[in-house]
Amino acid sequence: MGSELSICLIAIIELAFGIDNGLGRNPPMGWRSWNCYHGNINQQLIENVIDAMVNKSRMVNGKAMSYCDVGYCQVGVDDNWQFCLQNGTAPGHYFHNDTAPNGWAIIDTARFPDLHSLVEYSHNKNVKLGWYMNNCICSEHEDYPGNEVNDVSFLREYDFDGIKLDGCSTSHNISNWQHLINTTGSKPLLTENCHNQPNYANETWCPMNFFRSSSDINTDYAKVIGVNLQSVLPYSAYPGPAITRQGCFAYPDMLEVGNFPAQMNATQYSMDRTHFGAWCT
Repeated sequence: MGSELSICLIAIIELAFGIDNGLGRNPPMGWRSWNCYHGNINQQLIENVIDAMVNKSRMVNGKAMSYCDVGYCQVGVDDNWQFCLQNGTAPGHYFHNDTAPNGWAIIDTARFPDLHSLVEYSHNKNVKLGWYMNNCICSEHEDYPGNEVNDVSFLREYDFDGIKLDGCSTSHNISNWQHLINTTGSKPLLTENCHNQPNYANETWCPMNFFRSSSDINTDYAKVIGVNLQSVLPYSAYPGPAITRQGCFAYPDMLEVGNFPAQMNATQYSMDRTHFGAWCT
């Protein structure tokens, strides 16, 4: 009875106070595929991006450096890695071969023919590789229950380093995701909560390393600065305590550097610099 009670208390404390997995002590730095390629991704493209992250053709203070050398050493695969199915018994679309608890995610092997080799390729170059679940392309809704247990097993099987959990499925319980991650495998995973509510942080509880504070970003620069950037303010009380903190950062979506069209009598260069600087701040 005593040991059972101890296990229950440990589980309650873990879910109540969130995670301290040693990751996300600084805001995550890296690259994710969506804002650049949207759903037009494949294994070769991701390998090319990994190569670009470690390319030392740039000079920093007279020294050949890569993005990875200065801290940008994570690559994230976003939506559209999955093979999407539809039949008459499951309304909408789905990308697991069965409903919970028996469903396993189906990889689109035309796009990603050898996922094990992709992860190995990234790790051999000392680049961390992140994955994506709760997919929005081919989203699974109420009539297709989530498969969190097998999805976490999937992440462990392929040895990913992080996971972005989008909000386009029934698997919204980030505390449950993090419990499954913490109780499996041999390493923590950098965990991102993208639009899953009510699993947002408070001053003493945070089941993820960073969480989306804004709606989706786009290349409307007035929205980027006036809406996305401002969305972190409610989580950033000064002098504190702030909800956004080490290991639990609010973030206003991914950077759009390099994507801005001409607007507001500003050059793309000036918009890129102020956008990047604002996100650094």
